[in-house]
Amino acid sequence: MLDMLDLSDNYALDVMNLLQELSRVASGSNQTTLPSLRWLNIAKVQSYYSNTPVALDARFFEILSKREIEYLDLSHFYIKELDLIAFSKLCGHLKHLVLKNASIITNQTPLIAGNRSCTSLRTLDIRNMNFGYLMHFINLIPGNVDKSIILMLFMPSIFHLFPNVNTLLMSNVLHKDQLVETNLTGSVFNLTRYEFTFRKIDISNNNLRLFNVSVVLHPNTSKSLNEIDFSGNGLVYISPQAFHSSIYIQHLNLSGNNLNEMVKHHNSDFEILLNPLRKLKVFSLSNNGLTTVPHNMFTNNSELRHLDLSDNFLFQIDFTFEHLIKLQILDLGGNRFRVLNVDMFLQCESISQYQNDTNNSSYIAGDSNLDVILYKNPMECKCDDIFIRSVEWIGNSGFVRDDELLPVCSLDNKEIVISKTASQKTKEYCHLIEVLRIALIVGIVSASILFVCVIIVIIWRRRLNKKNALGRFVKKIKVGNKLKNLIFLSFCKEDGDNVLESIFPRMKEEASLALECDRNLVCCGEFNFKPGVSVCIEVMRCIEESAVIIFVVSKTFCQKSWCKMEVDTANAMRKPAILLMLETVKLEDMTPCILKLFNRYTRASWVRDQNGGHPHPPWPVLIKYVLELGSSFNVENQTREEYMSEQYDADSNVNDVSI
Repeated sequence: MLDMLDLSDNYALDVMNLLQELSRVASGSNQTTLPSLRWLNIAKVQSYYSNTPVALDARFFEILSKREIEYLDLSHFYIKELDLIAFSKLCGHLKHLVLKNASIITNQTPLIAGNRSCTSLRTLDIRNMNFGYLMHFINLIPGNVDKSIILMLFMPSIFHLFPNVNTLLMSNVLHKDQLVETNLTGSVFNLTRYEFTFRKIDISNNNLRLFNVSVVLHPNTSKSLNEIDFSGNGLVYISPQAFHSSIYIQHLNLSGNNLNEMVKHHNSDFEILLNPLRKLKVFSLSNNGLTTVPHNMFTNNSELRHLDLSDNFLFQIDFTFEHLIKLQILDLGGNRFRVLNVDMFLQCESISQYQNDTNNSSYIAGDSNLDVILYKNPMECKCDDIFIRSVEWIGNSGFVRDDELLPVCSLDNKEIVISKTASQKTKEYCHLIEVLRIALIVGIVSASILFVCVIIVIIWRRRLNKKNALGRFVKKIKVGNKLKNLIFLSFCKEDGDNVLESIFPRMKEEASLALECDRNLVCCGEFNFKPGVSVCIEVMRCIEESAVIIFVVSKTFCQKSWCKMEVDTANAMRKPAILLMLETVKLEDMTPCILKLFNRYTRASWVRDQNGGHPHPPWPVLIKYVLELGSSFNVENQTREEYMSEQYDADSNVNDVSI
C-alpha cells in the first residue's frame, strides 16, 4: 500500500481538488483513496505559483485526519485561515509539520486552543514563516511600548500547543523587512510552567541584537534541551543568565553575530558566558569579528569536542584550552595568524599527549585526536626561530590531516603548503638567505675596509706630498733663486715706528728660526728697496720675490694710496696674503681688495702689551701657517719644468731640510 505521496512543486495542482480526491470512496469498497498514507508533501503547489490563499480550516484537517499522517509539508503555502482546533485532529499521529516559507496572510489572530495540546508532534519547522496576523497585531501597539515583550508573552502560549516537540526550527521568523531589530532587555523569561521537551531550537537570523534576559526553564525542559542556534542575528550582547537553566546544552552556535562588541564593552560577562554549560561539546563563535578571546572563557567546558573560532580577526591564541582534553577540532581558519605562538604549541601538544596515552581511561576509546584547522590564514614564511618551529610543528604534529585544510605561506613569491616538505623547503630557503646575508655582510665589510684603506692611503699620500712640498718650498726659499723672501711686510708710514720696533724684528727672527736660516727672510720696503728705482717697480719686484704677503692693517693703512697699490698688486699676482689687524677697522673704511681678504680668509691680530705687543696667534703658529700657505701656493703655481727640476734636486740631495 502506498504510504508516501510527494506532490511538491506542482504548479497546476489545486489543493481543494486534491482533498476531494483523498476523500473519495472507491467503488465497490468502503475505503477512501490512499488509506495508508503516512507521508504527504504538497509544498509549492498551485497556491504558491498563483498566490491563491488556502484556508486550513475544519474541512481541510478533517480529510487529513482520516489517515494517520505522520509527516506533513505545507511549505510556501499562502494560508488564508488557520484553524488550530481543527488542526488538533491530526495530533494523535502527526510527528513532523513543515511550514517553511509559508505565509499566514490573515489579520485575525487564531484562537489558541487552551488545553488542546498536540502531544504527538516531534518536529515543527517554521523557518522563514511570515506570521501576518502577529505582525499586524504588533504594528497596532503604540511605538513607545517595547514590542519584544509581546513576543515573550505570546510565544510560550503558542509553544504550549506542542509540548513534546523535540526539534523547533524558527529561523528568520522575525523578518527584517517587517520588524526592526529586536532587543530583549532587563526581563526574566520564566518558562517554568511549560514542560517542553525541546532538544534543538533554531532561532537564527531573527535580527536579535540584544538578548539581555534571564531564561528560567522547567527542570525537565532543561534536561532535554541539547542544541541552540543563535547564529546570524547580529547579536552584540547575550546575557550569561540566558543559559543559567540550560546546563545540559551540548551544541551552541553563536556564529555570524557581532559579539566583538561584547568583548570590548562587557568582557567579564563574555568570559563567564559558558560557565553553566559544563556538558557543552560543540561551540561556534565563527564570524564574530573577534580580535581576542578572554583567557578563562572555557574553564568549565572540559567536554568540548569541536571549538569553531574561524573567520574572525585573531592573530594569536591568548586563552587557556589545554584542559580541553577531549577536544577533537580546533578551527582557526580564516583568521589573521601570521605565526603561531609558543603557548599554542604547548597547549596542543599537552592535549595530544594526553589523548595518545592509552592509560587515560577518562578519554573515550575511539574518539579521534585533535585536529587544528589553520587554512586561510595570512601565514608568512620567515627565517626566524618562531616560524621555523611553527612549520615543523604543523608538519610533524599530525593535527591537520586533510591536505585541503593545510595552511599556506608565501615563500619567495610562491605559495607553499605548510606540511612536512615545507619545513625542509623553508630551511633550505632560509639557509640560502643566510648565506646571501653573510656574503652581503662580508662584501660590505670588505668594501668598507678597502674604502678605509684607500682613504688612509690618500690621506697619507697627501700628508707625505704636503711634507715633501713644504720641504721643497723651504729649500727654494733658502736657496733664494726665484723666491728670495718668505714674507713681504706691507704697512703705512704712520704705523712704521710700531712695525719696525715691535713687529719686523720679531717676525724676521721667528722666520729665520723656523727655516734654520741665517739670512733675512722678511722683505721690508725700508731695507729692501733699491735706491734710485721707481717705487712701483720695487714694490712689484719685492712682492714677486716673496712667498706670502702680510698686510699690517690699520685705519690709516686703508686710506693710503700706496698701500692700496700694494694690495692690488699682490691680488693681481694671486699671492697668498694674511691680514694682521693693528686695530679695529670698519668695513666701510676698507678698500674692495682688503674687504675681500677680510671676508674670505681668517686674520691675525696684534695685541698690545707692556713689551710692545704680540700677535694672535703666537709667532710660531703664525710662521707655521705662513709656511703652509706659501707651500700650497708654490705647488699650485709652479710649472711642470719647475716641478721636475725640484724632484731631481730632491732625489740628488740626500740631506733634506728638516722643519
